[in-house]
Order: sequence, then C-alpha cells, then structure tokens
Amino acid sequence: MKKVRYAVVGAGWISQEAFMPSVDQTGNSVLTAILTGNRANAGKLADFYGIEHIFGYEQYEEMLSSGVVDAVYIASKLNACRLRDQSRQCRRSRNGGKAFGDVCCGV
Repeated sequence: MKKVRYAVVGAGWISQEAFMPSVDQTGNSVLTAILTGNRANAGKLADFYGIEHIFGYEQYEEMLSSGVVDAVYIASKLNACRLRDQSRQCRRSRNGGKAFGDVCCGV
C-alpha cells in the first residue's frame, strides 16, 4: 500500500506533541517534509523523525510543486498576524493540484 506523504507546516507544540508522533502510528502515512521559519529546530526534528525535506516558510509553493508531499498539515500558530497567511496557505494547497481533504489546519 502506498503511504500518504505528509508535510507539516510549523514546528511548534502542536506539530511536535500531537501530529508528528502520531503519523507513524497510522500505518498508512509518512512525514516527508517540514516547513518552518526555524531551520535549526527543523533539522533536529527532521533527524528525529526521519524527515527528508526541510523548507522555509517562503518556500511553501515550491514545496507543494516539488512532488514530495501528498498532503499538508498546517500547525502554525494561529494568531491575528498569521490567520490571513494560514488561510492563504490552505487555499493554495487546495489549488495546487491536490485531492480533496489534503489540507488539515490543526490550530
């Protein structure tokens, strides 16, 4: 069975404590990319979880078109400054040729 290749957007508490540890437990999913503003933390998480690709926030569209992800889990901090950006990320993901249900906003 082909596994769903996930990217996680954000490397904060929600992704580290809730999402990332649970992906492997599904049996049908794998983390293939992390997108964050803190590359040092992303590198540590990538090593720990075996994530092959690291992208900066400014590389979101590049990540979507790279062919390394099937689905995106957005776990970036939800506050007034990022709400608009997070909504744009969701819309871009849905318009990036991905199937329905490919974007999950966790916060």
